[in-house]
Amino acid sequence: MIRSWTISGGLLRSSLLVLCLACSAQPETSSRDRHPPGKDTDVTPQGGTPSVPASGGSTQGQGGSIVAQGGTMSGTSLGQGGSGSGGTPSTGTGGAGNAPGTATPNAGNTGSGGTTGSGGTISSGMGGTISSGNTGNTPSTGTGGGSTASGCDFTPTAMDTVVYSGGEPSSSGACGSAIDSPYRGFWYAYNDGTTGATQTPEKTASSSFPGEVGGTGGAMDCAFHTTGKGFGKWGAGVGIELNRSGGTLCPVDVSIFSGISVQLKGTTSGTHGEEYAEADDTIRVKVVTTSNTNGDDLGFWCELSATWSECKIPFTMLSQEGHGTKITFDPTKVTKIEFQAAKFGDETDATTASFDFWIDDIKFY
Repeated sequence: MIRSWTISGGLLRSSLLVLCLACSAQPETSSRDRHPPGKDTDVTPQGGTPSVPASGGSTQGQGGSIVAQGGTMSGTSLGQGGSGSGGTPSTGTGGAGNAPGTATPNAGNTGSGGTTGSGGTISSGMGGTISSGNTGNTPSTGTGGGSTASGCDFTPTAMDTVVYSGGEPSSSGACGSAIDSPYRGFWYAYNDGTTGATQTPEKTASSSFPGEVGGTGGAMDCAFHTTGKGFGKWGAGVGIELNRSGGTLCPVDVSIFSGISVQLKGTTSGTHGEEYAEADDTIRVKVVTTSNTNGDDLGFWCELSATWSECKIPFTMLSQEGHGTKITFDPTKVTKIEFQAAKFGDETDATTASFDFWIDDIKFY
């Protein structure tokens, strides 16, 4: 390559042949050919000049430096001419990763509600009369015209010990007449019908009598109270039913228990006790079953006092008085519990029975 320059007003011709071994060794290639965008970007050019082209420029600059001894411009020009613009390194873009998946929990299946059970068909147990079923039990279907009402199926559990507790009086001071659930029945009165005799509450064909304030708990407790006088045949008494369903008195199976206890207080006169012996302040507690005949019910004698006292009666101690058909106690057929002032002697004896006693807290045990 031949160049010419003019220095200090004189024309100096100089022919300079620069042999570029590096250039002759390999042809110059552009930085773009050697480094396509986005490829091989690990060599970073200094000052924006790519490393390979900058090397070629550096060699020419050295050649220019030699000529510059004769004039600095040539070195400068050659240096500029040897400078190449480095390609702008491209920054590789990392591949986009998949966004974390958001798991959407599946909603649980909605459970189906239980099927509402249908109540049993309430059938007539007494000539078409619908009898009330016991609370909490599904009524059984009775046979039309039969003697057993639909709600008779009732067997107490070991927790069903209390038959009558009296309860508390209402705000007006009145006491109720019902017995404790699950037993169902009411108080009633009975007597021998002696002319001129009186009894409170009065004997009626069908009634339920309330208790009175003054039970074992005092002024805030109810109990059952009865009075009477002038009975000259066999006496008088009161009783409580255990399982009346509509118009039918049904038996109760109390075989899970071993006896009855009751709180009593009061007085009697003209009454007898065991083996017909005269015994005032004594009543007979009877456990009535469907098996009893002629009124000679199984029972036990309890003594009375002016204050509340417990009379405890094991089923094994129940006995008859002896004037009726002999039977044995069947705990699966109990219908009533009665409290009787039994007259001393027979009808020819002028002694009459009188009584005034209270009953509370009847329980099985």
